[in-house]
Amino acid sequence: MTCCNYFSKIPTDTIVIGIENEIKSLDIRTAADANSVHLARFIYQSLVEISDNHEIYPDLATHFYTNDYKTFHFKIPKDRTFHDGTPLTLDDVVYSFEQAKTNPKIKSSFEDVERFTTGPNNEFLIILKSPRASFVASELPNIKIFPKHLGQSATQNTHPIGSGPFYFVKKSYRDIVLRPFGNYFNGNHSQYKLLPKFRELILRSVEDPTTRYLSVAGGDVDILINALPYRKVQELSQQDSLQIFRSPGTQYQYLGINLNHEAFKHLQVRKALAISLDRNEIINHKLKGYATPANSPLPKSNRFYDTELPAIEFDRTKAKALLKESGFENLEFTLKCSSDRDIVSLMQVIANQWAQVGVKVKIQPSEFASFFSDVQKGKFEIFSLRWTAVTEPDVLRKIFHSKELPPGRNRVFYKNLQVDANLEKAAIETQFTKRVSLYKNVQKAIAEDLPYIPLWYPDNVAVAQKSLKNFKFHSTGNWLSIVEAYKE
Repeated sequence: MTCCNYFSKIPTDTIVIGIENEIKSLDIRTAADANSVHLARFIYQSLVEISDNHEIYPDLATHFYTNDYKTFHFKIPKDRTFHDGTPLTLDDVVYSFEQAKTNPKIKSSFEDVERFTTGPNNEFLIILKSPRASFVASELPNIKIFPKHLGQSATQNTHPIGSGPFYFVKKSYRDIVLRPFGNYFNGNHSQYKLLPKFRELILRSVEDPTTRYLSVAGGDVDILINALPYRKVQELSQQDSLQIFRSPGTQYQYLGINLNHEAFKHLQVRKALAISLDRNEIINHKLKGYATPANSPLPKSNRFYDTELPAIEFDRTKAKALLKESGFENLEFTLKCSSDRDIVSLMQVIANQWAQVGVKVKIQPSEFASFFSDVQKGKFEIFSLRWTAVTEPDVLRKIFHSKELPPGRNRVFYKNLQVDANLEKAAIETQFTKRVSLYKNVQKAIAEDLPYIPLWYPDNVAVAQKSLKNFKFHSTGNWLSIVEAYKE
């Protein structure tokens, strides 16, 4: 069946990825939204990256090792250059890490670092105050290497320069234009098997969901990655000129609860809100089955996931009883979310389900940057967000340890001393089985305390023109595999 007689309007030597929001800041030191992270992976390199099966592999570094999980050695090649042709040196690596260490958004990641230094044979060394097995996987993929000679100039926000697979050409209206970097090498000292078979890669912001739908149906973009509501994906699956890609995701959709709110200090209230939601109904009807109910921030594919963790029961009768017992049976609050109409629609379903147990909810949508700023500052009662690419369990320390209270990433003001202790032990534990046990204890505590209300793990879903070949999903949802794609 053909729903539209459209043909791609894009040249075969160009691939256009449609994105939901305009990337306003090109500076990786200040940007934090998901699309900026995707863009950063195209332009910059990290010392290491995470593979499709969640293992660490060298990216800029040619190899790395540690003998004691306290001193980490990274061999930096001498033949790399940045996009502007300047040599990439140890000084650039040291400078990038020193800058990251002072970045208020991520400086807590380096609290365990004693110092950065250099060694013989062009080695970069990170020396910790005490052993920490999770350090490389949890922190380093997010630290990008940029040129020291640009320093604190505004250049990185107007014309970012890195050493990644694509170099920045321009930002024009809603398009960010990139081209393949011919001198790009990854950490195993070999260039990609073939340089990309296209001349330009364009990230095109299409903020309105209906316009995004029409843009891929009409051939104005080549691919939308996790950027359409599932009902629209289902519609487009009937179009002969399009193809659908789907895989289990590592993302985690949740509701964050401000634990400083008088009512939400009571576990009975948080539990009532959690068990009054019928996740299966929402997944089947609103998400068209493209998700799995969540009960932990770690996805079920993660080797640290607690398989014995019970599912969240759906029980409105018990929810009403808990609210009455707590004295908050006439609970009212505001639910903040982005202004994306499909997100708002989902929040309306959740609000309607809460209404069935007597809870009154005002939905307050706003443009994403404004909404996310409120979340970061703790200016909310309950909010809806999604953690992307949850692979390393140390993420639990970043979002639930009491040292990470705002401006850190523990945005819900959660405090549990036993959880803190287990997270600290797990971060430095070198024996795998002991780490698993510690993280299971943390997951059980979080499931009991409910600082977040888990919703679901969304599937990775992309809609693409059939002319796009060799695209494969990375399990973390990152877009680097587009390097190996091509059009015909």
